[in-house]
Amino acid sequence: MIATSTFIERMLALHKNLASARTPQEKESVQRQIQSTDGGIDKLVYELSPEGDNNMG
Repeated sequence: MIATSTFIERMLALHKNLASARTPQEKESVQRQIQSTDGGIDKLVYELSPEGDNNMG
């Protein structure tokens, strides 16, 4: 499992990259990476929540 701080650092870097992206292709690529990272954060939050614990194993 990736640490929360790693997700935060990655998301901050991706948003910085998005702001500096010059082409539509670069922006689209970074946006896909942001969406993927966001999904990882959602999964981590679910795993850490009491609801997630009840559904494990």
